[in-house]
Amino acid sequence: MQELHAIHRHRALQREEGIVDSTSSCAPTVREYTFRSSRVIFPEQRNVHGKLFGGFVMSEGQSLAQYTATFFAMGKPIVSMGIDEAIFLQPVALGDMVTFTARLVHATATTCRVNVTVEVRDPAAPSRVPVRPNRLVFVFGGDFSDRPQVIPETYQEILMHVDARRRHAVEGPWDEEVQGILQELASSTQ
Repeated sequence: MQELHAIHRHRALQREEGIVDSTSSCAPTVREYTFRSSRVIFPEQRNVHGKLFGGFVMSEGQSLAQYTATFFAMGKPIVSMGIDEAIFLQPVALGDMVTFTARLVHATATTCRVNVTVEVRDPAAPSRVPVRPNRLVFVFGGDFSDRPQVIPETYQEILMHVDARRRHAVEGPWDEEVQGILQELASSTQ
């Protein structure tokens, strides 16, 4: 908890002292690397149970996460390293509106983690707010050495950041692995 408090307090002090404002480019926030995409679910995307095929959710989530990581890398080449977790809590029915929200929550010199939440809205109950969003966390490798650390602002973003940082410390991928993969890709494209 002390770590969470320290991150949140540091950001609050920066705002109070006028060091960082909403237009500052020296300390980008998670909000600046948050992108959304929405889709209505059609019959061709269903599985044998009549619900949305999970592979569709993974594909759409990965595409938006990749765009988020590419935007952070300023167009430099990146490579998808894998997925930390995929949690499907709520089935998606035909006709539902699905909103994907990708947030870059953690970055090192060679990796970044993008958290994708998938909210489901039922047109038959438009006032019902999604309670349990589905969640995906993707890992990308690339050269992010010239990019500043992304600062979480909200409590939810801080939790995502701390979880991503912990996963990086325990699970990797480590710098040598990512650099090896990037070198292999560069040599195979020449």
